[in-house]
Amino acid sequence: MSYRIRSAERRDLAALTALAEAQARERKARDPRLPTGAQVVPFLSAGHSLADVLSWRHHSTFVAEQDGVIVGGVNVHRVEQRESDQFATYYPRRFTSIGLLAAHPTAPAHTIADLLKRAHEQAKRWKTPFLLTQNACADQPLHDALCALRFRTYYHYALRQSHAHNSIVSPLVGAGILVRPALTRDLDDIVRLGMDSVYYHASLERTMQVARDEPHKMRERLALAIRDGEHSSVIVAELDGVAVGFYSIYVQQIDDTWTPPLYVSGRYGLIAEVAVNKPLRGKGIARQIFTAVDEWFRARDVDGYWLIYLQHNPLSSRFWPRLGFAPVWEVMLKDEG
Repeated sequence: MSYRIRSAERRDLAALTALAEAQARERKARDPRLPTGAQVVPFLSAGHSLADVLSWRHHSTFVAEQDGVIVGGVNVHRVEQRESDQFATYYPRRFTSIGLLAAHPTAPAHTIADLLKRAHEQAKRWKTPFLLTQNACADQPLHDALCALRFRTYYHYALRQSHAHNSIVSPLVGAGILVRPALTRDLDDIVRLGMDSVYYHASLERTMQVARDEPHKMRERLALAIRDGEHSSVIVAELDGVAVGFYSIYVQQIDDTWTPPLYVSGRYGLIAEVAVNKPLRGKGIARQIFTAVDEWFRARDVDGYWLIYLQHNPLSSRFWPRLGFAPVWEVMLKDEG
């Protein structure tokens, strides 16, 4: 019996596509919130396919071949963010991203490990210090295989159905708290709160490097959302005339063309940024703002709300599940060494 890992060729495309589609079907059978679209190419628009990237300089695709039959595949892409990139702060500045990672049920048990070893060798050639993969939480066998290879959960992509009932009673936060849409005059306060949150996350996750112009980028994002008010908004909690907490929120149409594909097609609300003044955390302010956010999304007839939170943030990992958010995707990362 012959078995080997090799670079993919164009003749392998049909087999690789079949692997990706089978993986997507299996995941969706376990979790109906997942889309039908297969995860193939990382960090690219839906207009790109494996056929496009086989010859690209910063992409590599490898296959596991057994007796002349493709039984597994992995696709990797080198990412090098610039300071000016919109979300440069929230991911490692340089890393290798994994798109397709799949093995046929008949493949040898070590196939995933062999494919990742080759992917890691490629990352070293690219001189990127991290490997990162986006993986459905429903795919427990793959999750376990990645954990065994010393990948760790980095971010969760969590979803809450719009009709979810939340029985958590909001604590009293005292007199004087006013929850309202943000105004342009609130920008200084909310950018300060947002940057405090960014630095807090950076203190928890060593791969985060806060971009020098992050305050400017954040101000631009929030100013646009405030001016829009219909498809995006910022909701603040005000105390004594000062914004002491905020959510930035957006309405999005998600479908199978998203890369990576996230959820079953529909109209979704994204909770992008959340922050509360440090001395006031734990007093129910974020929960009170969420009540207004919930009303804002319901008025826009969304199918669900989604967000991303850092796995080892002790605040987020307790707060969001209590509000009915459940992980659907997870970003898993392997540190260098």
